[in-house]
Amino acid sequence: MNNTLSERQKKILQLLMKCHGRASGKLLAENMNISLRTLTSEMAELKRMALVDSDNAGYKIIDDESSLQLMALEDTDLRQKILRRLLNANQAIDVDELADEFYVSTSSLRNKLKEINKLICENDLQLIYAHNTVRIEGTELNKRFMIRKMIYADFPSRMMNIDNLADYFHDMDISSLYTIVLSSVEANGYYIQDAYSSSLSLNLIIGLYRISQDIHTPKLKDVDTDSIEYKLASEVCRRYTKHFNKTVTEGDIAYITSLFCGQVVHPNRESPYDSYDFEFETKISSILATTFEKYMLEVDYASMVHNLSLHIFDLIKRSNSNNFVSTQIHSTMKQKCPFIYDVAVSLAKQLEEAFHITIPDDEIGFLSVHIGFIIENSMDNDQYIDILLIANHYQGIAEHIQNKLLERHKDILRLHVMDPASNVVPKQNIDFVISTVPLEIIGKQIINISPFFDVVERAQVDEAIAKYLKEKKLRRNNVFLTSCFNPALFFIDETITTKQEAIQFLGQKMVDFGIVQQSFIDSVFEREKLSPTCFFDAFAIPHALTMDAKKTIISVLINEKGIQWDDTQIKLCLLIAIQKENILEFSNVYNITVYALCDYERLNRLFKCTTSAEFVNILKQ
Repeated sequence: MNNTLSERQKKILQLLMKCHGRASGKLLAENMNISLRTLTSEMAELKRMALVDSDNAGYKIIDDESSLQLMALEDTDLRQKILRRLLNANQAIDVDELADEFYVSTSSLRNKLKEINKLICENDLQLIYAHNTVRIEGTELNKRFMIRKMIYADFPSRMMNIDNLADYFHDMDISSLYTIVLSSVEANGYYIQDAYSSSLSLNLIIGLYRISQDIHTPKLKDVDTDSIEYKLASEVCRRYTKHFNKTVTEGDIAYITSLFCGQVVHPNRESPYDSYDFEFETKISSILATTFEKYMLEVDYASMVHNLSLHIFDLIKRSNSNNFVSTQIHSTMKQKCPFIYDVAVSLAKQLEEAFHITIPDDEIGFLSVHIGFIIENSMDNDQYIDILLIANHYQGIAEHIQNKLLERHKDILRLHVMDPASNVVPKQNIDFVISTVPLEIIGKQIINISPFFDVVERAQVDEAIAKYLKEKKLRRNNVFLTSCFNPALFFIDETITTKQEAIQFLGQKMVDFGIVQQSFIDSVFEREKLSPTCFFDAFAIPHALTMDAKKTIISVLINEKGIQWDDTQIKLCLLIAIQKENILEFSNVYNITVYALCDYERLNRLFKCTTSAEFVNILKQ
């Protein structure tokens, strides 16, 4: 039955195993980056296979039958254990002894070692065989990066904690290590930024654990011994040596110094930035202006550029020390706010060029949070609602209700007040009516309230306003979404099997359709170099760096047999061409489209579509 498990189902079972066989649906859904509805659907199938069960506490693995089903997962776990053993060894290991240690044949071990070699090559490491022994060759820094990568694969997101790390590092008091790190930082009047705490703590624990195994790092060049980071590193190493009675080298102190770079803060946010000047902030402001101009966004970022500049200042320090923060914010932002994430990708590219640094996806996630707040705080979302309040002024009834409404909704409410006895009807278009007298108006929603406008009635009005705004936005987005598709740009083609072929095919179709110029295709490929446009091994939404299309349009390619997109296979490709006048409207539709495609059930229905009309109707549901 192993062959009947999908990759997603295997990942769900792996997550359950890491939670000691039990976890809530919410926790699993968050770590899988899927909706709770999709998780419930997958769990129903796993229940049918008698692999999991559920109760009020969540989901759990069924012990007796599950062990057989999880053989493939255990096989992967064996590979990880062998790799961990090799990484923690400071000398070559005899192959036969290694096979005996893991209760496998020598031939099975050699097959596992081939798989391991493919994995570690991605981190510039290599397995070396000599006289029936095996060892991992490569720099100590790359080995530590590999260990960190393995741990993040084992304990994603919120599942990482001290107890789990204790299981990973044998014969080491991880809790004491963690205490040493925190107390050393606090003793010097600093603190670790919350967003970086997990990543920094893990990197420090890996480094200190390697020291405990007498595995040290060579001394790094250009270490500023007067810096606060060096002071913190020295204090950590002093306390570590005293507690564990281990020798620490200058190279170790220099390495730990690099880990602290850009990740600790003084309570007075300004004081640690002696090398920060306002010319730097001016430069960041200029880069921001270029980024927003490129996306035709008119936003006011003056009040937020300082905090962003501080973040980028830290980012540059982390880049120069080759020590980045690992987080899953980027995957959340890419899924939930893809337009904002795309703007952040563009900003990251400009920062790389301006400061000669490299910015990985995790760091782009942090940038997208800053960009998101700037855009959301500056954009006029046209979310006004016109309400007619019918109430008399006796004992200040109308004024009382009006004040309560504006107190809660002043930013979105246009309120028109009318006395019940008046014959003058407001000329404005009214979205709905709130009245203190019984009333019926054909075609309008009416909420009848008492003159006191009590808590229950206020909640009723709040709910009605939220519902109306949601429906208004949905109607507007659906109209625009429908206009973005054309039957002439809808294709089902199983002969197109690679990313290059898909982009070239759809791009040329758009050129032939008269929507874009030939240079559009090259611009799409340039955008692909910045950051993947593939989402969750299921679909891709490539687009150009430029926004000079004659009309905003989306072309569709479906291939149920699969399209190879970098390291994964997808079945759906949506190529987008954007007209600059539509950029704000398009950003909403882009976000909605990605969110809709993340619905596993809906995505499978889209794969089966045979017409553009059917595709759009399912997308809008």
